[in-house]
Amino acid sequence: MNRLFCSFLILAVFTPGVYAEDSPAVKSIKEIGGVIFPLSNGELEVEFHLRGRDLMTDKGLELLPSLGKVVSLNLRDTRITGAGLVHLKKLNGLRRLHLERTRVDDAGIAHLAGLIRLEYLNLYGTGIGDEGLIHLEALKNLKQIYLWQTKVTDSGAKRLLKALPDLRLSRGVVLAELMATNKAKPKPEPQEVLKWIPAGEAKPPKSRPGSFIYVNFENKRSLAVKLYWVEYGGGLKLYGEIEAGATRRQTTYSDASWLVTDLSDKHLGHFRTGLKEAIAVIP
Repeated sequence: MNRLFCSFLILAVFTPGVYAEDSPAVKSIKEIGGVIFPLSNGELEVEFHLRGRDLMTDKGLELLPSLGKVVSLNLRDTRITGAGLVHLKKLNGLRRLHLERTRVDDAGIAHLAGLIRLEYLNLYGTGIGDEGLIHLEALKNLKQIYLWQTKVTDSGAKRLLKALPDLRLSRGVVLAELMATNKAKPKPEPQEVLKWIPAGEAKPPKSRPGSFIYVNFENKRSLAVKLYWVEYGGGLKLYGEIEAGATRRQTTYSDASWLVTDLSDKHLGHFRTGLKEAIAVIP
């Protein structure tokens, strides 16, 4: 995609907050392997997998602000760098951001300092160090951060936890020693387990708008599977793949249907979400 064409796309007429399949920004994101998942209220989730991980670079990040209300963005394993994160500054409604195994650095993390609604950040396998974490100290809504295989030290982790005492920080080590206080944590409520409905027993019903929740899809099969959201009109929208033995934490709305297929799109079964965060075990 040459510079002139990209510039045209960025300047093209687009109504922020309104998802349109035929908009220049949407078409361009899909051309570089992006998957866009429209939610209610004009909110969007965007992720890149398979082909998109090789095609998504800093240049592609320029297109994201034109999409509108992006609340979840998965850039895992893409070719972006810290410099490209400057284009995320305009995504002021962003709540979840996956940057694991990318070439982001401390300087790039500075561009996230204004994302005050950010709740989840995954920096696993990046070059982030203690200096980068300083830029996150003002993100009072940040509840969960993953820092496995980074340059972050005990000292840097302690400083961030002091600034954000309610933050769940994971470095692949026991964090009890890093907590600034011994404040008792409330016992988490047990998660619901969604019923697995095998293919052939019932057709997945259309999804309906509901409240915002999370579902942890656990693939117990020996092969990877595909995960489709059943749209409000009954169509299917691919949202990602789950490797054998892996778990995918998925944002969704209650009263939604999620279809699971094999990699050849053979239907295996589906789940129907409820009102609470849940576990969906794919047998």
